[in-house]
Formats: sequence, C-alpha cells, structure tokens
Amino acid sequence: MFLARPPQEATSNLSKWAEFLGLKNISHWVQNPFFDRWAIASLIVLAILVWVIPYILNRRRKAFEIIYDHRNIGRQFRELKTVEEFSSHTTGVEYRVKIRNNTDRTLEDVKVKSEFLGQIGTLPIRLKFHETKQPTCTLDPHDSAFVPLLFIPLPLFKPGTPTGISFSSFYGPVRVTVSAKNTKAVVRDFHLTPISIPFDPFKQSLIS
Repeated sequence: MFLARPPQEATSNLSKWAEFLGLKNISHWVQNPFFDRWAIASLIVLAILVWVIPYILNRRRKAFEIIYDHRNIGRQFRELKTVEEFSSHTTGVEYRVKIRNNTDRTLEDVKVKSEFLGQIGTLPIRLKFHETKQPTCTLDPHDSAFVPLLFIPLPLFKPGTPTGISFSSFYGPVRVTVSAKNTKAVVRDFHLTPISIPFDPFKQSLIS
C-alpha cells in the first residue's frame, strides 16, 4: 500500500527565484502562482508607457518648427539692412524666420524653400541660412537657425504699389517649406498684412 504524498502548495516562479537568492519572509502575494502573470503584464504596461508611447508621439510630432515673432525681440526677425550685392546698395528691411529642430536627433541636409501664392505667385526658390550664407545646414537636436525670408526695399510705397487688402492678396501668402535628409517636410504659410499709409516698417510687421 502506497501512501499518497501531500500536494505541495503552488507558488510563483518569482518567489522560487527569491528563495534561491536567499531572500526570506517573502510576502504571501508574491508567492501567489498568479503573481507571475501580474508581473509580466505590469512590465508590458510599463514598457508601453516609458518607451512605446513616447516613441509614437515623437514620430508624429513635426520635425521642424517654423517661427516668426512679430514682436521682433532683439531684432532677430526683422532689421534694417543694406544689400551690398546690388549696385545701388539698396536699403530695406530683411524679414527672417527661425527653423527649429524639434527632434532628439541631428538632422542633416536641412533645406528651406519659399514661394508666393498670391496673384503674382512665384516658383519655389531655395533660401540661404543667415549665419553660413549656405543653402543647406545641419541642425543638432532642438537647435535652431535663422533664414532670411523677405527683403522689402525702402521706401515701401512707390507709384503703383498696391495697398490695403490688395497688397496682401496680390503678393501673399508666402509659403515656407523645410525639409531634411530622411525627414518629412514641414510647411507653414505666412499671411501678408494689409498695409496702409502711413506705415512704419520698424514698428509694424508685413507678415503674420
């Protein structure tokens, strides 16, 4: 006659590893055989919260931010300038936009194009960066660079220059497109402000 062995109480694998490592007085809920499933499910949820969701959000976020601040703090976005390349040394106001890298990676071969979408629409033209005077650049994570967008000769009003709403619809809006290697392009349209006489180009902005 054989005596039946008393059934051993089921325990979790994690509690067995804890005992193997010499850990004593383990909580009873850790010893529960279902604790393994809870632990695995918790790790999966944690991985989704820590890695998966931030990765998806980062991929969906636009790689570039195209910025124009009409307040013009520090004359970063517009200032008086003389174009020495012109034989007449034309003086006017240069408008700039800031291109910011919104990603956590270095973006190479960054290019910026602009085009007028108004009644006198133009083909896209490649813009040069303000600091390097080159048509391409490399932007480190969350770094930025300025690009001259418009040059408005002074005086602003000459015979035949449209004013008011006619000015904004005739020339604008202005579309800016930023692209980079292995990166989806970002587009932003800037609307031209309906201007009227008198117009102070240093206190009022032509684009918004």
